[in-house]
Amino acid sequence: MNCYNFEENISAFIESNLSLKLRKEFIRHQTLCRDCGMKLNGVVEIMNSLKNVEAISTSADFIKNLHQKIDKYNSRKEPFFTRLLNFQPFGLTPVSALGFLAAFTVLTISSVLLFQNDNIPQLSVSEFSQNPTLHEFDSQPPLMVNSTLMPALKDSLMKDSLREASDRYDDQILMVNQKGKTGTK
Repeated sequence: MNCYNFEENISAFIESNLSLKLRKEFIRHQTLCRDCGMKLNGVVEIMNSLKNVEAISTSADFIKNLHQKIDKYNSRKEPFFTRLLNFQPFGLTPVSALGFLAAFTVLTISSVLLFQNDNIPQLSVSEFSQNPTLHEFDSQPPLMVNSTLMPALKDSLMKDSLREASDRYDDQILMVNQKGKTGTK
């Protein structure tokens, strides 16, 4: 028997609840280990001193009052903050649930913004070719790209593509006009 087993079996030894084999090991360990013998003597002294303590008398309805207090304690409502800390949606801790909710919100908002239909303004080629102010940007220096100039850059790229389309259509119109003129000669 070791010291740990000895301490576990002190109460059983005092109450004579040990088997004969364990009782012999217990007594042998007590004689060999001075610390365990002192522990056993200390426990025996405490139990003997408890026999001299006067019994406490209680009122007749002590048990009834005790049970009422226990019921009141068990039926009390938990504070809101405690309930909030103990709340575990989908088995997640509050911090994990909050992080999941934040990630889900960011993902939802970004997907809505990403998959939104961009409406490109409809411009007729004839209006574009007839408006000289749309061609004035050719002489301007290139734009620096930053967040305030992004709309201007987008407009510039759109104007470039419209100008290319206009040039192509103008060439086709000239070719058709030239064919018409050559056919009439």
